[in-house]
Parts: sequence; structure tokens; C-alpha cells
Amino acid sequence: MSTAPTTTSEPNPQPAPKEQIAAKTSTQAWDTIRALQRPGQPDLLEKILGLFVKNSQDLVDQLRGALEQNDAQTVFRAAHTLKSSSANVGAVGLAERCKELEALGRQNQIGDAEDLFAQIEAEYGAVLTVLHAELQRTRGV
Repeated sequence: MSTAPTTTSEPNPQPAPKEQIAAKTSTQAWDTIRALQRPGQPDLLEKILGLFVKNSQDLVDQLRGALEQNDAQTVFRAAHTLKSSSANVGAVGLAERCKELEALGRQNQIGDAEDLFAQIEAEYGAVLTVLHAELQRTRGV
């Protein structure tokens, strides 16, 4: 007679945030940015990733506020902008979630978007972890 194995607390049963997002991040976008680098100029990838890190939190905050205010138009605009900038830095998972929220905003159907926004926040946090690590690597830290 076989019995099902007993589940015990395993160390790290869930992947670390960086590992969770790694499959949802495309470094192909980084390669495209690197290909635009001009000799003797400041590191373009570092500049673009840095700008995303610096400015994207405002968009996440706008989404949060617009959802709290039930402002579908602002949800649409902020989700669209965050989708585009996420795709530009290779954050494809975040861009996909933002595309879903953008569609809800366009259709004025944001009443039940809390779960989707929670996914966006989690994905965003994981993206920041990956981008910070890449910025440190490019800076030689």
C-alpha cells in the first residue's frame, strides 16, 4: 500500500523574486539598446534602465490612485505608459499585465481590477530587483 508523501516545510519552496521574474524578462531589449551605444558616449543601457527605475514608481502610484478613485481614463493612460516603458526595458511580464489593465481602463471596467493591480505591483517589484542588479553590474559595483 502506497501512501502520499507528507509535505513538510521546505527551504525556499518558492523561487526568489529575481528567479520568478527572470522568465518574464527579456534581455533581448537590452541587446537592442546596447546596439545603439555610440563609442565614447555614456552607457545608454544604464541611462534607460535608470530612467525606468526613477520614473516608473510614479506610474504605479498613479494606477493605485486612479483605481481607488475609480478613474478609468487615468488607469488607461497610466497602464498604457507603464506597458510601453516596461516593454522597452524588457519587462515583458509587467508589460503583459499592464496591457490587461489598459484594456479594462479603455472599456471602463476597472471595478474588479484589484487582483490584477496586485499582480502588477508584485511583478514591478521583481522587475526592479532585476534592473537594480543589472545597473550594479554595468556600473561595476
